[in-house]
Amino acid sequence: MPTLLGGGERLFDGIGDDLHGLELVRTAAAPNVTHLKFARR
Repeated sequence: MPTLLGGGERLFDGIGDDLHGLELVRTAAAPNVTHLKFARR
């Protein structure tokens, strides 16, 4: 959580559209956060 804690590793930074065998199956938006659910292809 880079915003909350001020540091951290961005897991999907720089991978473009290739999610390495993952498929986005659901998103849930809430104030100040978006939850993403992935499944293996």
